[in-house]
Amino acid sequence: MNARLFERYEAGERDFRGINLQRSILSLILNQVDLSNANLTEAVIHRTEINFSKLSRASLQRADLSEVYFYKSDLSRVNLSQARLDYVFLRSATLTEANLWRAELVEVDLRGANLCGTNLTEILGAADFREADLRGANLTGAELFCDLRGANLTGAILNKTSLGNSDLTNAVMPDGTIHE
Repeated sequence: MNARLFERYEAGERDFRGINLQRSILSLILNQVDLSNANLTEAVIHRTEINFSKLSRASLQRADLSEVYFYKSDLSRVNLSQARLDYVFLRSATLTEANLWRAELVEVDLRGANLCGTNLTEILGAADFREADLRGANLTGAELFCDLRGANLTGAILNKTSLGNSDLTNAVMPDGTIHE
């Protein structure tokens, strides 16, 4: 399937809506593609680019997305529950109403990302945003119950945002102060 996907992409195809790539291993560049409603459950995607792309309503549940670039991509309503997104680049990405239940987002770059209405609260587990770069991120209306230790929230928009019992130890707050 991966070779076929690469061939289609190289031939100029960019519309992969609803494609089933469950448990696939991908390491190819897929910029400016439409992966809306795609099934990437348990996929392993490392060190690749999926920039300027649309992944709205895609399932990336339990996927390993370490060191993937999603610059200016639309991940609205995407299911990233239990996904591993360590060192992922989501700068200026849209993650409105995304499901990040128990997602691991260690040292993720979310500068300027739109997380409006995203629910990171769950009774059984919380998202891990340790050392995340959330500078200028829009978290309006987001419900956070997560590990934000050492996260950088400088300039982040927190209007009507609920931080619940989030761990903010050493986090840099929107006004530049460090939470103790």
